[in-house]
Amino acid sequence: SILFGIEGKISEHSLEAQEVMDQLKESVPELEKIITEIEELAESGGKYQEAPHVIEVTLPMLCSYLPYWLVQGRLMADGSNRASTVTEELMNSILKNVLKLILSNIGSLDAPWMNRIATRTQPIIASSTPDMIKDHFLPIARKLRENGKTVDQKDKKLLASKHGSNEVADLETEVQTGYCTLVRDIYAFYPLLIKYVDLHRSQWLKN
Repeated sequence: SILFGIEGKISEHSLEAQEVMDQLKESVPELEKIITEIEELAESGGKYQEAPHVIEVTLPMLCSYLPYWLVQGRLMADGSNRASTVTEELMNSILKNVLKLILSNIGSLDAPWMNRIATRTQPIIASSTPDMIKDHFLPIARKLRENGKTVDQKDKKLLASKHGSNEVADLETEVQTGYCTLVRDIYAFYPLLIKYVDLHRSQWLKN
């Protein structure tokens, strides 16, 4: 993809430019390797400390990269010679892994990337299949509901407590942290859910 459209024109650039392009081509891993890295992180219930580069760099890059090359593949395919190997199935696989990462990190205190994941992932939802609700979206919704109930119970306990004691102060901090984490988790999930439902609602109603 780095050299797409300029393979025959590289000789027209300066030697410095050619050297930079060669170094860039060698340092960027193959698409399959990148996707495998994301899959492994998702399957392990990946935490931010394990692979911050995957969450902060690789995923946003892929979600930007895949839709563009899917279109290029469609435009330039002639049956045997495709400009790109990116497919809807590949994008669907990435979305499933993103949802697994979100599920694994619901309630986690150390997951700052959850504030940004929905915005970064939305471009690949357009190629999603309509059969992901049960296995990938509902588990996250259920976990969020349970976390919401837990925070609500602690909040009611706080309201019933006598103010001024150290125990109440600790509970107040705990409730505040719980609400902050819950809001972050909802923000990571609901934009993806809303866009997914909007995309497939008519098909579900029809069937």
